[in-house]
Amino acid sequence: MQEQVNGELGTHLTANFGDITIMYRTPKAMIFTAPSSFGVDIWHGRKCFSVIWDSNQLKDFEIISFKRGPWIPLVISFAEQLNGDEK
Repeated sequence: MQEQVNGELGTHLTANFGDITIMYRTPKAMIFTAPSSFGVDIWHGRKCFSVIWDSNQLKDFEIISFKRGPWIPLVISFAEQLNGDEK
């Protein structure tokens, strides 16, 4: 996982799993699009999933984009591996 921190631009955490890249963004990193929101984007050649949620109302979220593809079982597999490591 790679972290890019810039006080003015916020924080981006990026993780690469083979051909899949996942990026997590803090509110400051989204100042121009959604200044009080967090975001997660997934790329598999192109951006295939994007979601944002409000930092003040965590139950409020919006799926910005979603494209079905072979990335879905791969991400589920990575998540299951991570959960298996915590047990």
